[in-house]
Amino acid sequence: MNTTGLFNLSWQRYLNLLFLLLTVGFLTSGVITLIAANLDYFSDLAKIYGLQTLLVVTVVLGIYCFILESRRQAKEKLKWKTYSLFFVVSVLIGGLFALVGQTYQTGADVWQLFAVWTLCQLPFLLLFPNVASALLFAATANVAFYLFNEQNSHNSMCYAVLINAGLLVISELFSKTFHDQHWRILPKVFLVLTFVNLFGLIVKIHDMYAYAWDEFGLLSLSSFLIAIPASIAFYVYRKYRFDFINLIISVIALLGAYCFLASLLIRGVEEGVVLGLIGFTFTVMAIKWLVKLYKQEYPNNKKSHWAISILWMIALLIALVTIGVWLFFSLGLDASSAFIVGILLFGIAWLITLNKDKNEYTIILAGLFFLIANSFLGFYLLVKFDDFFLLLGYEFSEDSNFGIFISALIFTVIIIVSYKLMPNSLVRILLVTQLLVYWQISYNLYFHSYSLNNAWFNTWFNNTWFNKIQLLSSIVLFYWVMRPNQSARIHLKPIAWGTVLFSLWISVPSYMAFPWVDYGLIDTDVSSDVMPADAMSLDNMLQVLSGQFWSHFQFDVSHILYLLVCALPLIVYALMKKHSDSKHTEAVLILLVLTLFALGFVGIPVILYLTALLLLVYWTDSRAFFGLLVFAFVVYLGGFYYQLSIPLLYKGGLLVSFAVIFAIVTLFLHARYKAPSQSAVENHSVFKAPIWLVGVFVIALLGAVNYKVQQFEDVLATGKPVVLKIAPVDPRSLMQGDYMVLNYAILSEFQQSQVLPESNEPLESNEPIETVESNEITGIDESSPSGKKAYILVHLDQNHVATFCEEQSEIPTDFKHCTPNVYLPIRYKGGWLPKLPSQDYFFAEGKGEHYAQAEYAEYRFKDGILLLARLLDKDLKGL
Repeated sequence: MNTTGLFNLSWQRYLNLLFLLLTVGFLTSGVITLIAANLDYFSDLAKIYGLQTLLVVTVVLGIYCFILESRRQAKEKLKWKTYSLFFVVSVLIGGLFALVGQTYQTGADVWQLFAVWTLCQLPFLLLFPNVASALLFAATANVAFYLFNEQNSHNSMCYAVLINAGLLVISELFSKTFHDQHWRILPKVFLVLTFVNLFGLIVKIHDMYAYAWDEFGLLSLSSFLIAIPASIAFYVYRKYRFDFINLIISVIALLGAYCFLASLLIRGVEEGVVLGLIGFTFTVMAIKWLVKLYKQEYPNNKKSHWAISILWMIALLIALVTIGVWLFFSLGLDASSAFIVGILLFGIAWLITLNKDKNEYTIILAGLFFLIANSFLGFYLLVKFDDFFLLLGYEFSEDSNFGIFISALIFTVIIIVSYKLMPNSLVRILLVTQLLVYWQISYNLYFHSYSLNNAWFNTWFNNTWFNKIQLLSSIVLFYWVMRPNQSARIHLKPIAWGTVLFSLWISVPSYMAFPWVDYGLIDTDVSSDVMPADAMSLDNMLQVLSGQFWSHFQFDVSHILYLLVCALPLIVYALMKKHSDSKHTEAVLILLVLTLFALGFVGIPVILYLTALLLLVYWTDSRAFFGLLVFAFVVYLGGFYYQLSIPLLYKGGLLVSFAVIFAIVTLFLHARYKAPSQSAVENHSVFKAPIWLVGVFVIALLGAVNYKVQQFEDVLATGKPVVLKIAPVDPRSLMQGDYMVLNYAILSEFQQSQVLPESNEPLESNEPIETVESNEITGIDESSPSGKKAYILVHLDQNHVATFCEEQSEIPTDFKHCTPNVYLPIRYKGGWLPKLPSQDYFFAEGKGEHYAQAEYAEYRFKDGILLLARLLDKDLKGL
């Protein structure tokens, strides 16, 4: 192996970095998952104080590492252990807020949790600035804005645009402070977030002022609000600091502005086709210009930048939609017209490649024509041979399976010819992806016969066999091509990249995927049954975590392939170790850990596949691909959280256990392969202000949290009981686990009193009243009580069951004929829906059926604080 690889690190130091990232990722994900599990094995206070203890220990370790690294390193150097620990501290603070809200059913909006969490990250971000903490800050801040916007706040998107734009400027000015002067990750992220929120703001403006403006004026304004910032960003990153990815982001934003304007001008098929061709032409010219700029900036770099492929795919999509619309509405979409267009475009692309005077820009155009032509030819082959297109009215043929095989062979030949004619590596990667998509469709159609009478959408692309073979072959090819001193196989690199990127796509978690993507890759007969979380035997836990794989295991091809997928990290490390000078003890330890990792995550093989890729990426020297894999890892861990066949308790325990194991490997590698001193001077003086500031902040934070905890405990212990009639439903929260949304009968009575204040006639329905007149000019209901508060006075019977008495707009002081010194504070959700505090009752996972029998909720009220204490059955007995 070369002395250095990715990030100019040795193999051992890269492993140290990788295991550190796995430790931090699994620890934070595991803590959140355990909090969401809402363990009822411990008391509420034990959970809260236990998490606070973990937080304090992490802070102490962070301070210790800060002192140690400050003495050994220059001030400007990256203190990775300190930053990693305080990143975990930031996550634990969010977990602590979630746990308190979960325990005491405070009823706070989720956006408030994320907003307070974001503010509490600021001290650590300012004292220990780094990219990871800044990304966490950006994520929680934008989630808070999004959730706040869901609460019918018209200004939140505007604030989000301004704040992200401000953070973009800060990240540019202080890139060295954030240790981001080489990658410039933060400017890219904040530029994307700025434009995303800007698009959201435009949609909000369109909804709010659709009646105040004529359509042309509104959409023109929308286009300019996007186009002007995009143009400014393009100019800045072209003139003052060349950033190729940010230039592409700016071009995509300009395309979005064009789409807003084009949606105004389209009145028929002809206009749509013309505007689509204009958009296609603009994209192609942008690709040409950007490639030229890149060559001017980096004249010695003969390769095209990977990010240009994003514009390639956009141009391809625009062309396919434009030509498809034209064929469908003008010529009638049939196999013959698709075939003719495909042949014509393929011929044009071929002629361009044969031209002796061709240059890089004509090659780009030829590549686009090849991709478009192959899409239409593939469509023709599917229509001609596959019974899948029964849905389009084609007749079923008994020879359809053989036809599917023939069509796959023909399309393979077309792709091979295109690959040989096209020298551009990015186009070759997209051609390989096209072929694999076609093979996947053909594979599934070969094994599934569809008709219009069956539920084809429920079984579409049940592709576990294809996925297993694809994942294995992608790793084998990637290893074979990317290993050192393989320059003779450089022409195969696009195939390796295409197979890997396609494998990442087919492994997308089910909660964010199309119906045909199988996240777990587990055959139907191996999938786990949902088992109760309180069945804590080791055998039961292993069966659930493995998806009952071992109890169903047989020595057949399917299960062997599955085991090979799970063993990929182990196999890849063993092969890569041969190219390094790894010590025997180190190799045995890592092989043992990876073996345990494979056994522990046998039910989630995509995590193991990503780990194998993170090992192989060391040879690629591609920071962008490394970043993509890290992002994919975070996304797939989110998919693991929502894999409902495994209890949260089991998942949390598994993640935390492996976090500890990975931490041991990290410390071992760090002790054995310490980096050389980053400064010629040892024993630097330690700047102690951050230590004192961290200590003061943590003490103040925990003091405030514990003050609220004691206040809530006092309300629950001594507060006046208020019992309300409920009708629960059962969803799952992002960070807090399973809960029931409680719908109270008294709220319907409150709404009736608002609509019919002078009438004693009750409404027939208990559903919320939604009929409210709107302002015809602005489209906004100016009488909406969103953001306002109200107070319900009640009558309590001998069992403390509350019934509606009257409503007041201010904190009650005169209770009249109602029960004295008791009231229910009301807030409005979504403009018109009244909401009580604690309408979300959190419970331990697996207890949904038990709490489903609840018919009443018991609140405790004291000094203006209303907390949900417990649920009651029909006989008013506690559950």
